[in-house]
Amino acid sequence: MALGKIKAGAVKASVDKDICVNCDACEVSCIFNAIEAEPFGLPSIIEANCKGCGVCAAECPMAAMQLIQFTDEQIVAAIEALFKPKKLASSSENFEPIVLCFACQWCSYGAADLAGVSRIQYPPNVRILRVPCSGRVDVLHVLKAFQNGADGVIVTGCHIGDCHYIDGNVKAKDRVDVMRKSLGALGLDPERLEMGFASSSEGQKFATMMMDFVEKIRKLGPNPLRVKEGGD
Repeated sequence: MALGKIKAGAVKASVDKDICVNCDACEVSCIFNAIEAEPFGLPSIIEANCKGCGVCAAECPMAAMQLIQFTDEQIVAAIEALFKPKKLASSSENFEPIVLCFACQWCSYGAADLAGVSRIQYPPNVRILRVPCSGRVDVLHVLKAFQNGADGVIVTGCHIGDCHYIDGNVKAKDRVDVMRKSLGALGLDPERLEMGFASSSEGQKFATMMMDFVEKIRKLGPNPLRVKEGGD
């Protein structure tokens, strides 16, 4: 009798045990029971259970937990690449906002793709970065976006209750709510950060969501962090 096989995706969590402080944040946040404590207490990944959502990486306070193919280093590099080609205006004169949209690959990224193939127009100011789940987006990524010149950041995912990873979008929403409360300390209006939802079949909704957010950011003016840095 042939032995059964388990098929698993290439996107898996990994942990750097040299910097892990055993806080259990990853284990608590994983709804798939893909993380367990080893005899000495440090977490270990059960690859057969890991779905590759990246929620554990976003919850890790030490960046010890990472997601293969969507590490912090790779996401930050992608953010920098999206803002590198063009010098951004630092004054309100002739201001056109630049918005970064983190898009869940299962739903909102599909909605963006549908909007494109359906020729549904939305502002070219929006730069889209695909992530496995909105729950992968953490504080570092949002702050790096603002630091690199984003005038607004919108995290988009599946509708609540329809997340491919069960509750990744709920965790993302909670994280965005917390970050919004902290932006004022950096001199940023909380309205510059938003969470949105769209299924892969809602191209028009995605386009409308982008238009509304860009218009809101236009009224807020340039990102003050970028203005202080001289628009680089």
